[in-house]
Amino acid sequence: MKMIFIDAENIGLKEVAKIDTSILDKVFVFSKNETVKKASEKQLYLILSGYPDGSNQADFYIIGYLARILATIPKNQMNTVDFELYTDDKYLISAFEFQCQLLGSKCSIISPKKTQQNIDQELDETNNLIDTTIENLYINLFDDTTDLFPNGCNQLLDVLKKPHKLSSELRHKLQLSQDDFTRSTNHLIRENRIKRTTKNKQLWVIC
Repeated sequence: MKMIFIDAENIGLKEVAKIDTSILDKVFVFSKNETVKKASEKQLYLILSGYPDGSNQADFYIIGYLARILATIPKNQMNTVDFELYTDDKYLISAFEFQCQLLGSKCSIISPKKTQQNIDQELDETNNLIDTTIENLYINLFDDTTDLFPNGCNQLLDVLKKPHKLSSELRHKLQLSQDDFTRSTNHLIRENRIKRTTKNKQLWVIC
């Protein structure tokens, strides 16, 4: 069984709507916002808003409500309940964890902001891996080491003093054949003479 505490004052309606719960879970939403209340009522959540206005009042109420519930659960049943808290407030997280640890109950913290940061970081790492894989594949497919300095390298180096895409438009502008353009590009990448720009991975510039 789960008892889910949602600090809607902190995470907002958008994050509340994302939370996946079961009909068997007991879900407590702490908020005075009417829109949050209406949305939570549709999900059959228990709305708790009977706390004073002011800074951190919702936090105090959450901890007080948690302590009240913990006090009513027999010790031999404590391990049958999972307590979850949804918030980005680090001080509330610390207090919530402390109360749960005090009585040996299971506790999980879900921070939407941290979760999103982890997702963004994983996406960046995945995109960088894809870029590197494609780049290496491109080099391996068209690598030609017979030319020490393929025709077109000097022209590319001159143009790539400023960021450009390695596109067919650039090849036509330099009046290079597809083979010369490919060999020159691969050679310069392999020799670390050109690199992607940090702001736009589609643009290349001399190192």
